[in-house]
Amino acid sequence: MVAATFGQTLNRMSITALVINYNAGQVLQRCVQSLIDSSVLTNIVVVDNASTDKSAQQLRHIYGHYPRLEVLFNPGNYGFARAVNNAVRNLQSELILVINPDCELHRNALEFMQQAMQSDSSAALAAPLVVGLYTTDWPPEV
Repeated sequence: MVAATFGQTLNRMSITALVINYNAGQVLQRCVQSLIDSSVLTNIVVVDNASTDKSAQQLRHIYGHYPRLEVLFNPGNYGFARAVNNAVRNLQSELILVINPDCELHRNALEFMQQAMQSDSSAALAAPLVVGLYTTDWPPEV
């Protein structure tokens, strides 16, 4: 999660989740669903890098009614970093979550990261604990 405005503490920092897609298939839908199900209201921007598997079109068809989802289409495969950098320039949120399409968030994960960012005004980055698909204990002991 990248802080777009450094040193600013708000009552609730707004979050935009940015997903860069390239032929991610069905996992893209699971990723977006986990963001929709989050305990924190989140804007979601999916940038498709000219996928040929129609995963972004399917996503738009299934979730097009969701008001906080925007699906953008690049005319070519710009690569991950360029697609992120181009998209971030246009986002207005205080916090930006860059998440891969093959990742799913626990319902409260964004809330924990948001609280971490709010508790330290000098923080510029928060990273979640990554757990495996088959981990049953939540939260895991660290």
